Amino acid sequence: MKHYTLIIVCFIAMHMLYNSATGQITLTSANTPKAEYKYTFQKIQFNYTDLFHAGADTVWNISSAVFTGDTTTTHYTQDTAFDPFPGCAATWDIIDSINNLDFTYLKTSNAIYQVTDSAFILAYGTKDVEGNLTVIDPLNIPLQIFPFSFGSVMPKPANMPDKYIEWEKTCDAYGTLICPDTTYHNVLRIKTTDSTFYQLIPNHPGTTSLKSVKYEWYTSGSNVPVLSLGLYYSIIDYPSEQWWRDTIALLFQSKTYLPLDTPFQVIVPENSIITYPNPATNTITIEGNDSISELIIFNTSGFAVMHFNQITAGNKVTVNISALSKGLYIAAGRFTSGADFRKRFIVTED
Repeated sequence: MKHYTLIIVCFIAMHMLYNSATGQITLTSANTPKAEYKYTFQKIQFNYTDLFHAGADTVWNISSAVFTGDTTTTHYTQDTAFDPFPGCAATWDIIDSINNLDFTYLKTSNAIYQVTDSAFILAYGTKDVEGNLTVIDPLNIPLQIFPFSFGSVMPKPANMPDKYIEWEKTCDAYGTLICPDTTYHNVLRIKTTDSTFYQLIPNHPGTTSLKSVKYEWYTSGSNVPVLSLGLYYSIIDYPSEQWWRDTIALLFQSKTYLPLDTPFQVIVPENSIITYPNPATNTITIEGNDSISELIIFNTSGFAVMHFNQITAGNKVTVNISALSKGLYIAAGRFTSGADFRKRFIVTED
């Protein structure tokens, strides 16, 4: 009898040790952004090939990560006064209907999400239609299903737009993530791959192909990834085939509670400002309805590549962009009235 008791005790101890070592977790709806919080990430230089390692009990070590000084933030809210799609057709009809539903919706700039027990859903986005008109697009696309754990696979949702020719999300690894200031144990890694093919600008002959692979590391208590790594490849076929790629590594820095009365920036509609020529090669002119006081050129990674402040040129600013690599950019800035603007444009080769 003592012999069998010893075997049972040893089996239980080994089972507990195994679970402690592997540290598998399962993502649920608790691992999603929360309303009235701003999440801030720091960009780090990417030179850690072991971040691609997959499997059980993996160790990812970025303890010597070098910070670039760039940060990016996302603010989620349920504020009924906030319009995530300024200038879009039928905006307030949709916003009013959402505000009158429940508190499963999260609004942020250019998107509305819904959180349920079974999925994190992109509920509404925008799309361009003929006549350079931007309208709200009811999407209802699940981006993450729950529960999700090591070995889980999420195929392309049936209602994903046709431009997505490939899409898949998998949980391919778990283990330990060693960062400069902390070590995260029992981390789950999610891998998302997608390919898209679409017309970048309405009524324009050029098409764009995009492919990305994104890795995200979650802990059991995180609302957003503690680390994300995105690999992006783009091809534009106008006026000739041109391609570029980018890598973005973002490390979670902080989350900040923002009460409902915290104002968002006011952004004027895209049709309140024009850029020309578009596509551009050597110079780009930004012209608006008001005097421009500040201008920033962002790349598709969201980081500033050019910055001009204290502008006194009135409502029209011309910038030399000959040093920029070919690709898609965003001209963002501020009018003297205090309102912000943003407009997309393409840089091509001569």
